[in-house]
Amino acid sequence: YIWQALYFGRQNSLLNDLPSPLWVQMDWRKPGFKKKSFDYILGSDVFYERRFFEPISRLFDRFLAPGGKIWLGDPDRTVSRDVWTRFKSLGWQVRKIVSQKIKCISQKATVNLWELTPGLRQDRPGNSKPEFRISIFEFIKIRRSYGKDNTLWSISGSGSFK
Repeated sequence: YIWQALYFGRQNSLLNDLPSPLWVQMDWRKPGFKKKSFDYILGSDVFYERRFFEPISRLFDRFLAPGGKIWLGDPDRTVSRDVWTRFKSLGWQVRKIVSQKIKCISQKATVNLWELTPGLRQDRPGNSKPEFRISIFEFIKIRRSYGKDNTLWSISGSGSFK
């Protein structure tokens, strides 16, 4: 909903010399994309309210392509701590890639980077074997080698639901 989140995300990708993903300002509950169209979904600080889990979980189910991956940055908020268990209970493979303490104004915050991959679920067609995993650094190399494509989609946690 808030364009500033997209602006700062884009600036961050430029600062880190990364190819810019498809940045879209939209309502998470009603995205206008073809189903199963994204190989990678990036998100940052999207679970800052408990009520966001259901619509975001449905969004991931609907738009992540088979074999795709989701990477989520999370500032270890109390409200988001049960999210990872909830994803596991829905059949997702959940892995914490890195956890780092960073200085944020006058405080220190812990920021975690999580990876979600579709697990073996009865209701996920075509899931008959575990998913292949790559590290975030391998992902960056892959993105650089492919150049400009729209297989990467980024969401940001600056939206709100009415």
